[in-house]
Amino acid sequence: LKGNCFYDIRQMESYYVGQAHDAFTPAVTNEILIEPHALVIENYLKQMTDQYSRIVEINPESLSPAAIHGDFHGGNIFLNPENNNTNLIDYSGQTWFIGKKIGTGDRGNDVGRMLGNILVETTKYDLRFDYEILPLLQKLLKSYKQAVGIETGSIQDKAFQTSTLFYMNRFVAVNASDFKGKKFKPVNKEKAQNELQLRLYQNWYLTLKEFTSEL
Repeated sequence: LKGNCFYDIRQMESYYVGQAHDAFTPAVTNEILIEPHALVIENYLKQMTDQYSRIVEINPESLSPAAIHGDFHGGNIFLNPENNNTNLIDYSGQTWFIGKKIGTGDRGNDVGRMLGNILVETTKYDLRFDYEILPLLQKLLKSYKQAVGIETGSIQDKAFQTSTLFYMNRFVAVNASDFKGKKFKPVNKEKAQNELQLRLYQNWYLTLKEFTSEL
């Protein structure tokens, strides 16, 4: 568990040290710069990553280690519309083969990635984010907690909230730093890449305000 978590922590640190501040702002060349949102998010990511690091180092059991997918997002879910059967593919090799407990990891890894994936995909399809998507994200998080028996206000709940936010932001950060549009690119070809990046930062900021009081 700790090895996998610290790998993701290092990846997040490389994002906000080398990407968010130094690389992204100069990449946006028009007048609608996202620097205010980017700097607020960057500072928050540092604080959040420190909080998650402390939990992993001091009290990893509070993360309620469980069998997880490790790369849980919409692209790895297959739904059969004829019988509504759902199948998952492409389990993460890192999650499933590192450590003594095969397939054991932080629950927040799966949930956070899915929340981040929803944020990213709805941005690409230019949906009305604040009214349509934010309630969906909250409902997904609440439903998962009820399903696995995480009691609101408990130590496990606080650790789960921290780890979920960490992995959600890690997923979004990967796409926010995709300046050339290799994977994160407009569905509407009339929209420029920098406009899409701006929209992602705006939606990212709205999501963080919804999930945390620290902004």
